[in-house]
Parts: sequence; structure tokens; C-alpha cells
Amino acid sequence: MTYTLMEIVEQLRACEFKCEAGLLENNTAFVALEEMAEREKSMLFEHRNGETEPPTIQGQYWFNGSRFRQPLGVEHVHVGIIHIWLRKGEMCMATPLLPIGPVARIRGRWWGPLTAPWEAT
Repeated sequence: MTYTLMEIVEQLRACEFKCEAGLLENNTAFVALEEMAEREKSMLFEHRNGETEPPTIQGQYWFNGSRFRQPLGVEHVHVGIIHIWLRKGEMCMATPLLPIGPVARIRGRWWGPLTAPWEAT
């Protein structure tokens, strides 16, 4: 089971910073953890937040994963931004290093769609 930073912070607060070993010191580490949790919460995206299901909305996405196997058995790993758009009724993708292809053929985690800072309202 995985937890978000905010869930961890809430659990620490709920147990009043105590554990089996005794009282945990509420110091700068906990303050930093809480600040990180707040930043994580503000970075949630409208469509995908680390899910493995491919996007169904056009846009730019942060992707971490691998592309389908090539005939020689090589699997390409990609971390970066992928452009997704609808082409002939199918969601397609392209990056500077990967050719155009169906989104359904790659496996990994998606975040997005991303909004450039100058486009944010």
C-alpha cells in the first residue's frame, strides 16, 4: 500500500507524534514533511496523477515507463514529456526520441495534462 505525504502527515498528527518507541520529536523534519505534503497536494493534475491507465485527454503529459518491445526484444524506457493527441479516433503520442504511435502500446505512469506556467490562469 502506498501513502501520499499528506496521509503520512495526517497519521502523525492523529497519533500525536507517538509510536511504539515513544514520543516522536516534532522538529524541523516534520515541518519540512508537512510543507512537502502541501506542495504535493497543490501539484495534482486534472486527468492523471501517476495512474498506469493511458490518458484519454489530449495534451502534454509527464511519463515514466517503457514502450512496447521491439522485434529484437529491446524495451525502450522513457522518462519525460510526451505529447498526446487524438488521431483517426485513437489516442497517439510522440516525443523527440520516440516516433508517433498509439498510446495503448506503452506501459508506465502518467501525470497531466501539464500546463505551461505562462498559460496558467
